[in-house]
Amino acid sequence: MSTNCSAFSCRNDRRYRKRCIVMPHVMELQMHAPRPDEYLKWQVKIDRLGYTVNANTRICSNHFRYGKPLAGSRIPTMYMRCYPEWAQSKDSAISAATKFSDHIICEALAHIAQYLPLTTARSLALKYLGTDLTDVDDLCQILLQLEKEKAREILPKFADHVFPGKVLEAVAIFQHGITFDGVKLVKRRVTEPMDTTEKMICPPYSIVDVHNYSKNNASKGNNLPSDPQCSQDLEAKCTHVKSRCKRPSCRAKVERLEEKVKELSQHVDDLISEKASLLERNQSLQFDLEKLQQKIKQLEKS
Repeated sequence: MSTNCSAFSCRNDRRYRKRCIVMPHVMELQMHAPRPDEYLKWQVKIDRLGYTVNANTRICSNHFRYGKPLAGSRIPTMYMRCYPEWAQSKDSAISAATKFSDHIICEALAHIAQYLPLTTARSLALKYLGTDLTDVDDLCQILLQLEKEKAREILPKFADHVFPGKVLEAVAIFQHGITFDGVKLVKRRVTEPMDTTEKMICPPYSIVDVHNYSKNNASKGNNLPSDPQCSQDLEAKCTHVKSRCKRPSCRAKVERLEEKVKELSQHVDDLISEKASLLERNQSLQFDLEKLQQKIKQLEKS
């Protein structure tokens, strides 16, 4: 049984865990074997000259879409020819992260800390920051305001307790400008009160509420958000929002929504008329059917 990955240019070997590259989408690096009916598909994806897939073939988790073979994605398709330039082992990623410039070191530390389990985050905060926390998000907010040298000092301690791929993710984001789908950066909370003296007056419900009603809830018969100044009718609600909201973008959205309402109303009228014609047709067919049944009975008697 092979201990190293068979993908081209991948040098991951489970005997040398510290040297392995673990990509951000992988939780735990493992070696996976193909099923007998998958040999040909794996052979096409590996595409190595003179190499034949067999029972001893192993592909590491980096090359699967979800970090491991699952139903519908058991064929390795990712990084089959080479890794991106920012791919590196966890130790190298930690070393690179500690060399970040001062204006991003705290953001990188907070990004890594958000993946800590709650118990680990509390123990690390108590040990290195001297504070007892109840939420990982609170820890991230403290790290964002930490001194630069202190953040650079404790970053390796925090990085040791997260998945290797998450440290590499921070390096890819803050050093190479890579963006990942579904990954959100930790942002500092805004605690200052907002100045509302020059804000435009908007209705207590948003345009999105009206749009969601017309799209999702119209068929359920649900009522719109209650407001004493307008009726429950969708068209009246749109007109009311349009009259109160002064933003040009909101007015344009309401106008488009009104056009959709008119189109839907016309479509409903057409369906009603079509239904009426079908009912008439059905009645005439039933009448003809009764006549045919009477004729059949007469023929049977004769």
